[in-house]
Amino acid sequence: MLWRGNRLDYRRRGEAFVVNVIVQLYRGAIGLIFILGVIASVAFFASYGATYGLASAIVIILSTILLTGISAVLLSINDHLAALREKN
Repeated sequence: MLWRGNRLDYRRRGEAFVVNVIVQLYRGAIGLIFILGVIASVAFFASYGATYGLASAIVIILSTILLTGISAVLLSINDHLAALREKN
């Protein structure tokens, strides 16, 4: 348990803080990857025109959406597991 009596277990609180910081950094990295994917797709489209550029842009956008979707699912599972751990 996170609480012991009237005081918080400081060691577990520190671990929770570190995990929270790592998750926030991970979410920020996901957002950065998505933004870079959008910028790269616009650059490919502008450089190579409507044929190759559009195909490359679609692949980049779909791969970043897939990456963010998988990461969001993993973070959601992690949040649920953390909530279950705090209950016990």
